[in-house]
Amino acid sequence: MSYEVELKLDIQEADIERFLTLAWLHSSQNLEQQPDRYLENTYYDSPSFALLENKAALRTRKAGERYYQTLKTKGSSVGGLHQRGEWEYPISAPEGDNPPALQPDLFPADAWPSGVEVADVVPIFTTNFARKTWIWTSVRASKVEIVLDKGHVSARKGQAAICEIELELLSGNPECLFDLAEAINLNIPLLISDVTKAQRGFDLLSPGRWTVFRESLESQGTLNQLTAIIQHLMDSELLPDALPDVALSLVNEGGLPAMDVLPWLLLTQSGKIDFSLRTQWLLRLARHAWLLGNKDK
Repeated sequence: MSYEVELKLDIQEADIERFLTLAWLHSSQNLEQQPDRYLENTYYDSPSFALLENKAALRTRKAGERYYQTLKTKGSSVGGLHQRGEWEYPISAPEGDNPPALQPDLFPADAWPSGVEVADVVPIFTTNFARKTWIWTSVRASKVEIVLDKGHVSARKGQAAICEIELELLSGNPECLFDLAEAINLNIPLLISDVTKAQRGFDLLSPGRWTVFRESLESQGTLNQLTAIIQHLMDSELLPDALPDVALSLVNEGGLPAMDVLPWLLLTQSGKIDFSLRTQWLLRLARHAWLLGNKDK
């Protein structure tokens, strides 16, 4: 098993060309471009969504002429940084137009969710997208895979667009993911997201079935309140009336630096924050949340 640690960022389709022409992508000695790929993915679950109920995702992937089978577990998210268990194995190519045959016996016995019958698992939706990839090495020798994905999710009830950048830690300190996101965001506005490709598929099939816990601004504890602010900024450009008071209380209690709250509140008007300011503020707050959530580890 490996642990996937990544920061997921939404990019507006209109900004993709500008991202691809960034001088840094073509001139940095710390960046290595990888071959472009087109990935065809099929997600599986039982008709009653037993895997989803266990917070697990199962997929097969075609990359070139090779096929892979992947199981991901629930994991955790702190400050928008996703961390979860992942098992991936090569599998045999399918025969004809049939989907690849699942080989669940490849997974460790304790990885497969209990109570889920393998015989009940069937294909339920697909995600197909073009992927551009770069490997970045930080000045402190951390390595990050930068991925740009553009495509769509398809289910029997329709399609949804995929347009996102993922920063996945290959080695080193996870904090470098925020460094990199902030550097890119100086030129291209990115929005931290906690919506996975799997969630987009399940939302097409059964809206509301995939639930992501949302903290309340009335929650107790610095990290919980900070998480609530971050989640509100991810979800909407409208700031709830209570948000400024909660943010200021975190400053007064020493949970947040004043410089990461006061200027941003001054720049908001009528409870609304524009996209560029929203993305900058989100990245600052998300870094603090991650540091706070990991300070005792």
